[in-house]
Amino acid sequence: RPFEPLGGLTHFWSLAVEEQFYLFWPFVVMLLPRASLAVLSLFIVLVTPAIRAYLVHMFPGDAQVGLDAAYFFTIARWDALALGALLAVVMRSEHLLKIFETVHLPLFFGSVTYFALQLLLVHSIEASGPGVGIINQSVGAIMFATIIYRVGTRREEWLTRTLETRFFSSVGKYSYAVYVFQMPVIMFLHSTMTDRFEQTSAYLQIYWAFFTVGVVVLCTLALSWLSWRVIEMPFLKLKRNFSS
Repeated sequence: RPFEPLGGLTHFWSLAVEEQFYLFWPFVVMLLPRASLAVLSLFIVLVTPAIRAYLVHMFPGDAQVGLDAAYFFTIARWDALALGALLAVVMRSEHLLKIFETVHLPLFFGSVTYFALQLLLVHSIEASGPGVGIINQSVGAIMFATIIYRVGTRREEWLTRTLETRFFSSVGKYSYAVYVFQMPVIMFLHSTMTDRFEQTSAYLQIYWAFFTVGVVVLCTLALSWLSWRVIEMPFLKLKRNFSS
């Protein structure tokens, strides 16, 4: 059966999507002029919800396979990637920058209103699925693109300064390793922690839950720091051999 969980490696599906994008998009950037690149990116953003809708209904004999395909497939995630590419083009074009400056706040507040209404009326926000779930990823990507634009153009100086602090710089430095190690750590500790949790009295279970989260965070950060020092830093130093 497709999309079966792979234990501590299950979350690598998103890394696979990202790497597939990195493999082919540079060639698109090299081959297309900037205006055509912006048009293509916008087209991908608009057409991806239709792709997800098709995938959801592609497997009538097993609805869950369709739902999983609409969530995990690379072509079902093109909109967020293309929106990031479009934003990169916008930031380098005075004409497009003026257009985005006009529309980014309506897009942001429209996205927030959309999710607020969904919570109010449906009482949940589905990441994928039939109905509104088909466009939720696109709306979420639009919302975060507008936030990135505000930070990138330093419109929200307090937020920019916060993200430039030493703490958040360190978080960014170790974030890739945190992504890699967090799920294996959770899976490794799950059975032991769950058994202890069930054996603990109801009064102490809340404290045991916080303790478990703390252990997971500390183990993940420790492995991430070690990975940065032993693996990532040596490889990053190789960049100087390829500098122009």
